[in-house]
Amino acid sequence: MRPTSLIGAVATDRGLIRPTNQDVIALVCPSDPADRERNGVLLVVTDGMGGPAGGEIASRIAVETVTGSYASDNHDPGAALVRAVHAANAAIYREGIRNPHYLGMGTTCTAVLIRQGYAHCAHIGDSRLYLIRDGIALQMTDDHNAVFDQVKRGTLDRETARHHPDRHLLVRALGTRATTRIDAWPQPLFVRFDDRFVVSSDGLHDLVSDDDLTATVLNAQPDAACQRLVELALARGGPDNISVGVIHINR
Repeated sequence: MRPTSLIGAVATDRGLIRPTNQDVIALVCPSDPADRERNGVLLVVTDGMGGPAGGEIASRIAVETVTGSYASDNHDPGAALVRAVHAANAAIYREGIRNPHYLGMGTTCTAVLIRQGYAHCAHIGDSRLYLIRDGIALQMTDDHNAVFDQVKRGTLDRETARHHPDRHLLVRALGTRATTRIDAWPQPLFVRFDDRFVVSSDGLHDLVSDDDLTATVLNAQPDAACQRLVELALARGGPDNISVGVIHINR
């Protein structure tokens, strides 16, 4: 795959109720083709928790740490991405110990790295990664919250889970413990032309259905799709911070 055959964009919004935006989203896409071939393209979203100040700090530390260290090992980029997320966990936890006012702060973290024709993922929390392939949105991450296990077991349908009162109770997050478990794919995913990768915080996918997400991303370039998805979530009440990023593998 040519290193230039990819375009991406991100968008974030405070929403209509929250006083601050505790989401952070970043797209690292080197402009130099050689750098892009060597280090890949990274898309990462975080959604902080632990009060306005703590949540903002945790999500910012996570993104800064992951973007700063994900390319440390080009021989095993998937393992390097997971190590970068573990490093973010340690950095957030240390900051909470150093400043007791922020003790217990944490954040979700969902990161996808596309490098040399393969995608790698590292994930914790209830932000999401979708792959849109052949017109279908596939959720590529599990939600680490109190209701997702019921969805996986088939005792709760996805639409009911979308509105369940316990859907925001995280069972895993970055920074709340000294060590934690990061989800990663056992093997990298071979990327096809016309694949679209989408990351989102729950402020987006709680309000926008998979069908609406798919239709929007398929019918617009990444920058326009991101803006339209944010506008759609705002039109549906926007009670939470809203973040979305799209990468399109194009010809």
